[in-house]
Amino acid sequence: AWLADKKDRIELAFLPPYAPESNPDEYLNRDFNTALRTGAVSTDKNSFMAKATAFMDRLCQMPQKVASYFRHPSARYAMSGI
Repeated sequence: AWLADKKDRIELAFLPPYAPESNPDEYLNRDFNTALRTGAVSTDKNSFMAKATAFMDRLCQMPQKVASYFRHPSARYAMSGI
């Protein structure tokens, strides 16, 4: 019922119950986790947050990388109309 008057702005995409390859967020999560595991080991909350923030700051400078998460064949549905 909530969607009825919004169909011109929102398209639903039904996914299988477990389909991480179809979720663009999973590709970002993979890169983020890889960045946290590489380089110097974080020994406290501040160094961990610095490493996480550095990754996100770099990612903000690479819109083509973010777009690539949506170009994966299993996640292309999420970029329709973009």
